[in-house]
Amino acid sequence: MSVHNGQRAKPGALRAGGLVATGMSDHTAAQHSRLALKSGSQLTLRQPYGQAVGLPYCPHLNSDRDKPCPYIKKTAIPPCPQGGMIIKKLPKEMNRIIILGSSSGMPDPERACSSVLIEAGDKSYLIDAGEGCASAILRHKINPVKIKQVFITHTHADHCIGIFMLVQMMHLLENKESIEIYLPEEAVFWFENMFDALYLFKEKLSCKFELKPITHDFLFKDENLSLRAHLNRHLLSNKEFISEENLPNKMESYSFDLDLGGERIFYSSDIADLQDIENLIEETDLLFCESTHVNIEKLLELVRRKKVRETILTHIHEEVEGKKEQIIKMAEEMGYRNLRFAFDGMSINLP
Repeated sequence: MSVHNGQRAKPGALRAGGLVATGMSDHTAAQHSRLALKSGSQLTLRQPYGQAVGLPYCPHLNSDRDKPCPYIKKTAIPPCPQGGMIIKKLPKEMNRIIILGSSSGMPDPERACSSVLIEAGDKSYLIDAGEGCASAILRHKINPVKIKQVFITHTHADHCIGIFMLVQMMHLLENKESIEIYLPEEAVFWFENMFDALYLFKEKLSCKFELKPITHDFLFKDENLSLRAHLNRHLLSNKEFISEENLPNKMESYSFDLDLGGERIFYSSDIADLQDIENLIEETDLLFCESTHVNIEKLLELVRRKKVRETILTHIHEEVEGKKEQIIKMAEEMGYRNLRFAFDGMSINLP
């Protein structure tokens, strides 16, 4: 497992669906990247001055090379260079996790709110969609068209409010793909109405989405990923007020247990305390644990005892931010050397 910030590609070099294409001028490449917002391939491209353009690439790379580029007749761009392009296979890409947002419930000028993106196979999955997730997707050169499923752990604003801008962005990109948005069952009705209140009418959007409930026995599984939801007690502090006011809230909040290519990953999201996860993280390969509502010293004792291979602290509050070095030193003194702090743009490669 490796963590990095990404590497610069050479100007004019494109990456698309396991292919590298070279021999294209920066001007032509930039034109193609702008045109490709509606396509589904991924590229890594550097324009002049080292500016990154991480947009999808012209779809002719994945089509019949004998056919002319479909954009030539529609746009005033230089001729498509596909005929003279050198194309070669890349090694199969590893699964990757990217931290889009790592702040606590308090907005942070250096961090977006909670959101984690998983890239596996030819798809991407989003866990939580806090404020700023759509902007973060573009900032970190991620192809939004690849996102097929979104999983919301609970409906505190710092974990879910970005879903509306995400759908709006997909619509403006004229994405024709469907997106499944999974969220606590109690919230489906309210979110349906909120989309309408924001004039994001399903019938008018180019991007089709469906809201689906997460229940106490929820399990999602496809060819790349399995995700199981575990109910936690994060919202139970509201119980008395909800009862007194006769409100419909059911206080549904979840942690997620994932299997990604044989790697076991646990995403705590917000929890009441460590009791919510202590019986769920035994021998986990990678634990993403929030740091706002837990005792950090007890967490370190727990992950060492439960043989968690690596722990990444996220949901970073200002108080925790100021104690990073102290916490790292404490972990090392306790014999746990695989502790990291999340940051926006952090990228973790998995086997």
